[in-house]
Amino acid sequence: MSEHAGLRTLLVSQAAAAADTVLALSEAGFEVVGPAPDAAMALTLAAQSHADVALIHVEVAGPREGHSLAKALRDDWGVPSVLFDARPDRGEEL
Repeated sequence: MSEHAGLRTLLVSQAAAAADTVLALSEAGFEVVGPAPDAAMALTLAAQSHADVALIHVEVAGPREGHSLAKALRDDWGVPSVLFDARPDRGEEL
């Protein structure tokens, strides 16, 4: 049994990039909630699923939306977040 078994992970990422991430997380034993394509859907899913953690693409629905969403999830639902970006040129902007 995976050490991640049952850890509800809210994935916030646009559909094109999310399929591989869902597969990888599922194979690692995470219970994936979503993917949510935007902040509004992520907040709805967080309320419904009681997620343990959120994995958020930093540019979901806008350049700062990922940061705002992470703050809202923490403040409103107590859900910690990990922000990610696949662009290697971003560097310290995050």
